[in-house]
Amino acid sequence: MSAAESPEPARETRFRRRLYLLLEPSASASQGRALRLGGVNPAILVEALLVSVIIINSVALVLWTVPELALSYGVWFHLIEYCAVSIFLIEYSLRFWAAPESVPNPETDGWRRRWRYLVTAHALVDAAALLPSGVGVILLLLGSDGPSLSFLLTVRLLTRTAKLARYFPAARRLVIAVRQKGGQLLTTVVALLVALVIAATLMYFAETEAQPEVFSSIPASMWWSVVTLTTVGYGDTVPITPIGRVLAAVIAVLGIGLFAMPAGIISAGLLEVSAAEVADSEDPVTPAYGDPCPHCGQPMPSEPDSERPTAS
Repeated sequence: MSAAESPEPARETRFRRRLYLLLEPSASASQGRALRLGGVNPAILVEALLVSVIIINSVALVLWTVPELALSYGVWFHLIEYCAVSIFLIEYSLRFWAAPESVPNPETDGWRRRWRYLVTAHALVDAAALLPSGVGVILLLLGSDGPSLSFLLTVRLLTRTAKLARYFPAARRLVIAVRQKGGQLLTTVVALLVALVIAATLMYFAETEAQPEVFSSIPASMWWSVVTLTTVGYGDTVPITPIGRVLAAVIAVLGIGLFAMPAGIISAGLLEVSAAEVADSEDPVTPAYGDPCPHCGQPMPSEPDSERPTAS
């Protein structure tokens, strides 16, 4: 009986493995088991399809906010939205089902890996891209007003655009760089917040008597400090006292250096990530005995051929 029942799980496992390689081109390339269809990797075609759907859906959401276009082509915008959500839902379900293939023992750690997949960054972004559409349908059924739907449309556009990060190596490098430099970036952010508070406090005491309606409090002066330290300079609030203008000049010069620090830290992180990738490509790791072969995917022999006993 066991011999008769074994082909079904084996076929299911093979299909799930192929599906995982189809949805994860990077995994198939790293394991040397990329699917081929007429010399072309189908995973690349699936990735191109999903990227095209995201771009088309994002453009449609942007054009949807134009009243004239929404009135004339509203049906088409709804059709694009429904098709995109259907494709995203199918993709999310298939990734959830194939998630066990990302671990060495998919049969024993299958469901555990699936639940862990739900809290990964990519899965959360995918879920966030689907959730607003479901909430929008509920609001429509309940007869909700327009502002809520406009907010949901904005959230949909942001989350659909965020899905593109999965398919671009540069975006992944940026995420790794930010993660590696998280401590330095946090220190820089704290320093910027402290500088904003100090600038607002100094300008409040310098300008509150001359302009009590503009610099009425330290929180009200925060807007001026943000605009000045970022060197934007809208000009809606300006100091008029001599001491206020001197402080404004010093704060503006300091802001150039302070707000350039995060960009420099991220740039250094990107250089380190790129250097590490080049080093890994130039110094490939030889698979150990028993590990999958990077070319055919079969397990490496358990012992070198030279140590195997030869027939006498």
